[in-house]
Amino acid sequence: MKIYSYSSIDYERCGCYIEIYEIEFTFNNSREVGSLATIVFDQVSKVYDAGGKKLAAANEVSFAIDQGEFAVILGPSGAGKSTILNLLGGMDYASSGRILIGGRNITNYDDEQLADYRAQYIGFVFQFYNL
Repeated sequence: MKIYSYSSIDYERCGCYIEIYEIEFTFNNSREVGSLATIVFDQVSKVYDAGGKKLAAANEVSFAIDQGEFAVILGPSGAGKSTILNLLGGMDYASSGRILIGGRNITNYDDEQLADYRAQYIGFVFQFYNL
C-alpha cells in the first residue's frame, strides 16, 4: 500500500488523504482510453462562500493517477472527497490550480466543453438522486 499524499487535503483538520494503488485493467471495448488515461491535480483548491466566510473544501490538492492505477480517497464527512470527484468530473469549477486529463487542462473549459467532456469520458453514480 502506497500513501501518495497527506497534504492534498487538510490532513491535520480532517485526517483525509489519498492513497494510490497500482493494479492492471483490461478494457473489453473497442474504444482506446490511452489519450485520457492520466489524471493530474496540480495545486487545485475549491473555496466556497459560506455566509460571508471562505470555506476551503479542497486546499492545494496535488496528485497524479496513471492508466492502470486505482485511487482511493479516504476521509470523514466534510473532508472534500465529493468536491474532488465533482471537480474531476467537470461538475464544478476549481477556485485555483489545474486539472489535467490526458494533458488537457479542463479548468480552462467553458460550459459547452465541459458538457462534451462529461458526455464522452465521465460516468457518475450519484449518492443522492431525484427521479
